[in-house]
Amino acid sequence: MGENEQKPGTEGSAASIDAMQWVWLGLGAVMAVVGGSLKARDVMVSPAVFEYVFFSGSSYILMVAGLALTIIALGYDLVFGSGGEDS
Repeated sequence: MGENEQKPGTEGSAASIDAMQWVWLGLGAVMAVVGGSLKARDVMVSPAVFEYVFFSGSSYILMVAGLALTIIALGYDLVFGSGGEDS
């Protein structure tokens, strides 16, 4: 096959993988920003006990899950890829 030719049946799957990667990346970024802003508000209200306030609560879980989802979305091709190299 030439350089510009694709294997049959791969046109739609590559576009959907790319679209799903952007969906997960956007969702993770939104989760991280919302969780981080809620956590910043919690810390500003009660700065004396930073360790307890920062590392507890549902906003911490939201922030960490969003960061993890963003990292996974950045490596989407490595995690969910076909496993073979395209040549």
